[in-house]
Formats: sequence, structure tokens, C-alpha cells
Amino acid sequence: MSIFNLNIRLDIQDGVRLINFFELLSGKRAKGYDATPKNRINKINNLSIALNFLERDMFVSNPGCCAEGFYYFFILYLFT
Repeated sequence: MSIFNLNIRLDIQDGVRLINFFELLSGKRAKGYDATPKNRINKINNLSIALNFLERDMFVSNPGCCAEGFYYFFILYLFT
């Protein structure tokens, strides 16, 4: 499957593709994420790593988004 075949619900739900996308844009590697998250805690942790990577390594300021809010808004409310 190509990294460019985007389905926002699937790509955001576990954070892995979001991290891969940020790595592709920045040319840097993110550390500490779970490539195959099995539960909600691991998925939210990956989203947190993605948001931290965006802010720390790509120098994009975060306007106040948190991983939990991101997960619940996009996964539970927007797409149900």
C-alpha cells in the first residue's frame, strides 16, 4: 500500500501514517512510536509523538491540540 493513498480516518486513527508523513516531509526520523498499535492507549501515544515531532523537529507551533482530543474528535465524533 502506498503512503500516498490517503484515507484520513484510517491514517489518523493510530498515528503511524501521520508520523510517517511527518518523517517524509522533514527528512528526520521519529523515535519511540509503536508501529503496530493494538489498543487505544498506544494509538493516543503515537498521536502524541506525532504532535511532539511536529512541534520539536519541524518547528511548527501547536495551537493547543492534544493527542486525546485529536483522537476522540477525529475518530469518535467526526466519523461515526
